[in-house]
Amino acid sequence: MSLSRKYALLGLDESASDQEVRRRYRTLAMRYHPDKNPSPEAAEKFIRITEAYESILDRRNEHSTRRKEPANQYEKERQHKERVMEARRRYQEQQRKEQLENERYYQNLINGKKWKIISLCATIGIILSIFIMLDLFLPMHSRKDRVAEYARDVYSGPRGKSISLIRTEDDQFLWIEDLNFSLYAYYPDIYVERSWIFHDPVQVVSIQKTGFAFFPVHYTFRSVSLVMILCFLLPVFTVWYKRRTITFTLLWHLCLYLCAPLMLIFLLVNNHWAHLITLGFL
Repeated sequence: MSLSRKYALLGLDESASDQEVRRRYRTLAMRYHPDKNPSPEAAEKFIRITEAYESILDRRNEHSTRRKEPANQYEKERQHKERVMEARRRYQEQQRKEQLENERYYQNLINGKKWKIISLCATIGIILSIFIMLDLFLPMHSRKDRVAEYARDVYSGPRGKSISLIRTEDDQFLWIEDLNFSLYAYYPDIYVERSWIFHDPVQVVSIQKTGFAFFPVHYTFRSVSLVMILCFLLPVFTVWYKRRTITFTLLWHLCLYLCAPLMLIFLLVNNHWAHLITLGFL
């Protein structure tokens, strides 16, 4: 390292006095000494500024101190080497401690009840994803019903479409698209088409005088099928990925605190678990 870079490392000009050099070094040493700052970066910084400080003083005292006080200079060099070795030892010890802590944390992640829950979610996630994809292509169930009441409020739904809430005589609440007054006043008889396996409502078919009117249903699990598939497959990817990285830690927490509760909610809502067991026949 050049002399100018050593001065720059201490944040000084080459014209700085010995007193300024010592004062600056004490300030930096208090900030980066391993006893004050345990981070690995601080240990490396302390080693570099110590070497720069000693080198600057040695260069300035080269023609005087080394000739007049060889014993003292030897003692200074010995102390300098001891400080550098001690700083390096502390740095290496800190690294070993961090590695042990990281390994202990990783072992806690991949062992125990929580990891078993994630592994179980991976199996369930594969099954649910397969049946959700099948549900997108299988024919639908149609069940006759009747509009009992509807809300006058109109909201903005997906793709800017207007949606409103209706209640059927079977006590089903459905958010449907492009609701009009005739559906309740003149043609309240409807068919609710549901997916084959999970029986999620897909659309409402109104029986009208000259034909049929179709009203898509929103805010159901069916309307976010692709998002649900990605979420349910996340535990599968996490079990396969399983590495000592921050990414794995993040995936682990997402699976445990997002995917697992979402799977449970999905199975309980609308009796999806029963429809799954009976393949949609119940």
